[in-house]
Amino acid sequence: MIKLKIDAPENAIERLNLTIESNRLSHCILLTGATADIRKKAALQIASAFVCENQKTKPCGKCVSCKKIKNNAHPDMKLITVPDGKKFIPIQSIKEDIIQNSATVPTESKYNIFIIHEASDLREEAANALLKTIEEPPEFTRFIITAGSRAAVLPTVLSRSEEFMLGEERESITGQTAKKVDEIVLEVGRGLIRKNEKALMLATAPMTKNRELVGRVCEKMKMVMRDALTYNETPALTELDAMAKTFADTFDKNTLLKINDCLSDLLDDIEISGNENLLLCLFSRGLMKAVTEK
Repeated sequence: MIKLKIDAPENAIERLNLTIESNRLSHCILLTGATADIRKKAALQIASAFVCENQKTKPCGKCVSCKKIKNNAHPDMKLITVPDGKKFIPIQSIKEDIIQNSATVPTESKYNIFIIHEASDLREEAANALLKTIEEPPEFTRFIITAGSRAAVLPTVLSRSEEFMLGEERESITGQTAKKVDEIVLEVGRGLIRKNEKALMLATAPMTKNRELVGRVCEKMKMVMRDALTYNETPALTELDAMAKTFADTFDKNTLLKINDCLSDLLDDIEISGNENLLLCLFSRGLMKAVTEK
């Protein structure tokens, strides 16, 4: 019997329990909603259920395998998170920890288990590097990805995953930061649409000396560009949806791609530049150049 202990709605837990117990769980599952801590604990609980040695109730939390998962010491499980001193999960982690190990036969359990916590910390290049492995994994490989919401996951990864919602995304420090990011993205977007460099510079002011915030804003703006490039007359449900529609109506595809490329370059600059003021200058000038140059 599978009996997960997760701080989530009963129907969500029951669905997970039944799916795992009946061996119908997809090779790649996506855990959304709740808080980052709850999502991480749920991912580890599921990993424990995969390796638990107890024949009655899994995960038991007491056997050697469950304890190894809890201590992040199980040889068949890898927990991929943002390394200390980094802002995002580096592509090297995806290549070295996942791609190179996904085809290796597990040593102590039935599966190799890769937990990616969180999808919002995956830059586009890292997510794209992961795609082929997720799409065609060996029979003994399982992926567990966590994310606050579907919006934080690239469509290509989302389409290859089975989503389990752990309730509504709960407001936390992360949630407050996300709200601030959305507000900045909206102001930056308005400045770009008006091609107003002064408005754009004012919009970037809250990011002064905050490299992480610059990165989050760039990532969220790339999502808006993605939605603008694929806009299909779907009614806007949020202000960011409406912003994507306005971008699609205002700029041609080539300009949208230039904005997206500029944002990708800025994300690279965040990793190597130690000058926060220079980052904001590159942010404003690069985006303005993308929308004004023919």
